[in-house]
Amino acid sequence: MTYKNLGDMFLRNTERYRDDTFCKVKHQNGWSDHSYADFSEQVFLLASALKKEGLKKGDKVAIIMDNRPEWAMIDY
Repeated sequence: MTYKNLGDMFLRNTERYRDDTFCKVKHQNGWSDHSYADFSEQVFLLASALKKEGLKKGDKVAIIMDNRPEWAMIDY
């Protein structure tokens, strides 16, 4: 499969694999599964929140946090 860009790859694959497990997150009481649909929803919610704060394409943002699954969301 050929993609136009990273955004195209993200959109196509999160739709294609929407019900599949994207990642597992460890909690105190065990593990929880997160689907590609969950991941996609979180990416769009984050993007919406950043836009609401006035960020636009080309702006720079510093991210300070531990190693977490949310890093993938920030990349998109």
